Amino acid sequence: MKPTRLLILFSLGVLTMVAILSLGFILIYGRTAERHMMTYGQMALDSEALYVNAISGSTKDLLDSVSLDADISRLLNYENVSASDLLTGLRRLSHYESSNYFIDSIYIFNRKNGMIYVSSPHMPEAVYPIKDFPDFTAKEIFLDYSGINNLDPIFRIFNPFFPSIDEIPYLSFIRYNTLVDQNESNVIMVNIRQDMLAKLIDSNETDGEFLLLMDNSESVHAIAGNKEMATDSLLETVLRRMERSQENFSLRSEGKRYIVCQTEVLNGKAKLAMIADEDVIDSITKTKGYGNAIVLLALLFGFSLLVSGFLFRFIWKNIKSQHDAIEENRRKEAEAAIANRRNIILSCLHSGTSFEASGIIEENTAEIVVAIFAIDNYPKLVDGMERIADRNTFKERLCTFISSRIDDDLHPLSTYEDDERCLLILQNPTDLPDMEKLKEEIMAAFAISVSVFVSDPCPLDLASSAYGYMSESISYRFLLGPGITVTRSMVEEQEMTPYSIPETSLRKMVDDILKLNIPGALVHLREILDGISGGSYRSAQTSLVNLSTSLEDAICKLQRNNGIEESSLSDALLYRFLKMEYIAEIYSYMEAILHQTELAVEQNKNSRQSDLVNEIIRITKENCENRTFSIDTVAEKLGMTSAYLGKVFKRTTGETFSRFVLNERMTVACKLLAETDEPIDSIIYSVGFGDTPYFYKLFKQLNGCTPAKYRETHHIR
Repeated sequence: MKPTRLLILFSLGVLTMVAILSLGFILIYGRTAERHMMTYGQMALDSEALYVNAISGSTKDLLDSVSLDADISRLLNYENVSASDLLTGLRRLSHYESSNYFIDSIYIFNRKNGMIYVSSPHMPEAVYPIKDFPDFTAKEIFLDYSGINNLDPIFRIFNPFFPSIDEIPYLSFIRYNTLVDQNESNVIMVNIRQDMLAKLIDSNETDGEFLLLMDNSESVHAIAGNKEMATDSLLETVLRRMERSQENFSLRSEGKRYIVCQTEVLNGKAKLAMIADEDVIDSITKTKGYGNAIVLLALLFGFSLLVSGFLFRFIWKNIKSQHDAIEENRRKEAEAAIANRRNIILSCLHSGTSFEASGIIEENTAEIVVAIFAIDNYPKLVDGMERIADRNTFKERLCTFISSRIDDDLHPLSTYEDDERCLLILQNPTDLPDMEKLKEEIMAAFAISVSVFVSDPCPLDLASSAYGYMSESISYRFLLGPGITVTRSMVEEQEMTPYSIPETSLRKMVDDILKLNIPGALVHLREILDGISGGSYRSAQTSLVNLSTSLEDAICKLQRNNGIEESSLSDALLYRFLKMEYIAEIYSYMEAILHQTELAVEQNKNSRQSDLVNEIIRITKENCENRTFSIDTVAEKLGMTSAYLGKVFKRTTGETFSRFVLNERMTVACKLLAETDEPIDSIIYSVGFGDTPYFYKLFKQLNGCTPAKYRETHHIR
């Protein structure tokens, strides 16, 4: 083949490869740009979804407040509502409606009396019988809310009472009692205008985007943005595509490309979608707009970087492998030397082998001091170190740090055991280092607390026994607490001080527990534990057995005396005591146990008093129409004193018994006035009042009108 043809074929091959690479880059770049715009759209949508979700959270808080409001509870739950209670409840309802920016109106449906109480700027009245309520869709929901869960969003249309006002699209939420039968509960409804969503989102009506809100019934509402874009053709295309995929996507409709992003709102009960013109998002994000020259330049630059990166990686890999091999050999040699020295030192200490023969300690050493640095709370510290190698590395760093803080004239030698102990051997000591300062430096460097146990100066041949004695002394950390410094003389002195708990102290502690005097019991417990801390370790074990037995018996007896179920302490208390690292933890543990028991006793006592008050109320409702009825009548029926019953009733309900009786009699009188034609004087005597002028005065105070006026207003014909 001629050279000219070869050159042409080579050139065509190069051009083809460049064209393929350029086309691939352009396609990848276009896809990346589209993803970029979708990410921007999703971020914008998520920020707007926060406002929509805020409505659900705010509405839940409002419903909680309304449900728990005592004044509104009378409107919601009482079959008969007095005039004063009606006025107070409606004022509270109006307060809740006006205090929340989102809320347009609130309805309360009392199923017992068939009345709906309203706070709405679109209603001429505040109270309606269910049959006359002008919000027809709300009335249907009140009568049959099956299929609607609490706080499910309800999209509906309300035609206001005033003809001059157009219909209002509402987003409504209801709250009802799920413990009663279906469609038997009272209902609270909160209404939010759908155009409120547009005000919250604050979208520009001239932008190239708009928002759709879709409920579970597939109803679609354009709530914000440029709603003129929401043509039937575009909506049909978007909804058909959304049925097939829950992911964000792009589509073409009516000669334009659109980006569609979607997310769930209102606790997953609705979906919010943003449809945006791709050109509008592109002008905001500036994702596109790069020329072909930049694309080709990027391809060439990328190819150059690829070749340079390959060569650099090849050279660097060879250099790094050689460096890593050298460092690995050094590390292994250092670890082997440290491990060998550690094994020699521990062997000398545990077996009594001479340090001089091992060559670890200088020949001219006359005496040594063994110091054990025990890491406090060691089990919790090593919980985060799964490998033994990690623990050894940490202990090695700690030993090196301790040695670096000791005067070189003492020739410090350090190593560690496979537990909390780090060892330090000082040679020819004259003055010991400041252990308190050293502990502070360890805390600052490693954020751990250590306790130090220091032997007396001893000859080399007694190093093993000195180490063994100080290792056994670590158990005194249980009595003295963490972060202590202990010498051999201190241990010997405390071992010579046996301690047993005085019977009087135990008896006083138990008596205070049974009397529920927890502060006094804790004072005695503190005194006992302080005494145990000052005695020998052996006597502490015996004392803890006696203490745990007394505490178990006292707590179990207290629980039995107060009629509550006994907690399972008997087989676990002593075991917990002996597993605790410090005796101070026993006090904290028992303090929590005693306070929990005190709380259980108080709660049990309050429960019994609540049952007693309910029984008083039942007897009162059954007998209050008797003119001779009084608290003495209740006391005689229950076999208790009237003074005690009055005190319990006032403490539990917040009102006196006599006031409660008056209210009950007045409630019965109002019912008879409204439902019967019986003469007023006859009603007065039939409900238990013996003084007619007093009844008239009290009736007007409570209801704001005379009995005759009340009958005229409320009489059922």
